[in-house]
Amino acid sequence: MSLIVLENLLDASKLTALGLTKSQSSCDGATLRKAHYELGEATAEHIANSYVSGTSSYAVIILMRAGLNFGLGVADTLEYLDNQVSVHFAEKGGLDQDDLDALSRKKVVVVDAVVNTGKSVFKVLNQLEQSQANDAVVATIVMPETARFLEDKLNIISVRVSERKYKGAKVKTVAGGIGPDTGDRLFGTNLY
Repeated sequence: MSLIVLENLLDASKLTALGLTKSQSSCDGATLRKAHYELGEATAEHIANSYVSGTSSYAVIILMRAGLNFGLGVADTLEYLDNQVSVHFAEKGGLDQDDLDALSRKKVVVVDAVVNTGKSVFKVLNQLEQSQANDAVVATIVMPETARFLEDKLNIISVRVSERKYKGAKVKTVAGGIGPDTGDRLFGTNLY
């Protein structure tokens, strides 16, 4: 399995978008959603052009809710590049049977904004294994160095790898290993 980090391959506008995604960024939700979408575009271009070339049919599984804008950037760009794309949404319970049935003969891209421990991703991947749709790549904006062990088990494309690891919480600033929840930052639902 492998880990591909895109940070050094990004153009200036995508690097600006990447800077906006960091926990210390104080940008508004609309700006952050746009940045996530743009990084999804860059990730999809890499997927289509080099990582899984020859594939023309994709299933993009978006882990809700933080993965939504990044995932739509991935899905839309794959489709703009003349691929067939189906989009599926995984809530905390994972995928339903109809979604699993729709994945056959497609390259699966599991998308989440942040992969910390891999728990949410593994829940979906375990479902894929049971449905025999296990040819999957995981795409994320950021993963901490402490999660690099996942590359032994998964094919991962991460926009960046961070030395920091924060547990998302309803806080405004990073302190004591806790940082602002990505979903709250994206959708303005922070209660601090």
